Formats: sequence, C-alpha cells, structure tokens
Amino acid sequence: MTSHCNRTVNIGESERWASGIAGGLLLACGLRNVSSFTGVGLLAVGGGLLYRAVSGNCALYRALGIDRSSMDQRPEDPMDVSSEDSFPASDPPAWTSAAASRSGAAQGSG
Repeated sequence: MTSHCNRTVNIGESERWASGIAGGLLLACGLRNVSSFTGVGLLAVGGGLLYRAVSGNCALYRALGIDRSSMDQRPEDPMDVSSEDSFPASDPPAWTSAAASRSGAAQGSG
C-alpha cells in the first residue's frame, strides 16, 4: 500500500521556527475570539502553520516541487576548508633563544 502524499521535510530550519512562532501567535489570537468568524480563521491558519513547523513539510512547496530544506546550510568557504586542513599548526616560535634559557637555568641552580 502506498501513501497518497509524500511527507518528506521540504522547508528549512529557520523557516520552521518562523512558522512555529507565527502559528502560536495566531492560535493565541484566535482563542481570544473563538466565537467570531475571524477567530476561527486565525485558529485554522495558526494550526496550519504549527503543523508545517512540526512536520517540516509544506503542501504548497510539495505541489510546486520546491525543496528548501537545505537552504540553511551555507556552502563551504575554500579558506575555511584549507585552514581546517592545516590544523593543528606547528608550534609557535620561541620568544627567547635556547642559549639564553640555558644560561638562566644554570644561574638559578647554583
């Protein structure tokens, strides 16, 4: 048996957060005016946005063939990649010479 609709994630993380916040606000406003037509409309839209946020799936995007789930991932910067490849770097140069540190150690031990 096959499913009639593909419920894969097709919206990005930041868009899910925005949908969740907007949906929660609209639900709260709708609950304050549940006896009016406007309140019922706000409940419906807020519920839809919350479902979109929780599921990560947008029916409109699916119908249009849009997938924005990977939009939050920025492409790798070549400079970042090369600096990560060279890490850990070699030891930093010493500020004093080896001869000076040996003579200081010899004077302190006597």
